[in-house]
Amino acid sequence: MIERTRYFFLSSCFLLFLDSLGGCVATGGSIRERMTNEDPAIRIRAIGDVAKAGDSSLLPDVVERLDDGDSAVRMYAIVALEKMTGTRLGYSYADPPSKRTRAISAWRDYVSSKPVAMPAESSD
Repeated sequence: MIERTRYFFLSSCFLLFLDSLGGCVATGGSIRERMTNEDPAIRIRAIGDVAKAGDSSLLPDVVERLDDGDSAVRMYAIVALEKMTGTRLGYSYADPPSKRTRAISAWRDYVSSKPVAMPAESSD
């Protein structure tokens, strides 16, 4: 129970950290373009933007970041996915590639079987 509480605390800190990045990272381009940028910081910011917006149409793009070469990007991707879906599907960013591959396959199946819900537009 303590481990789960610690995890949620760290997840919340991560999301606050992403908000604090604001203009610290050049973020030109669409979210999809930024998620494949060569700079891990830009990919991380894009993942945070998806989680903040709650746009489930971009879940497949976040799932693809679970296979990123950068472990920090993988960690931010699973935190965002858990925030948006409530599950980890057995994925851990630090697992060996063979174990991550099985979990990524489960994630791909999961997102392909779910209806896409777009975030509500604000009436500002």
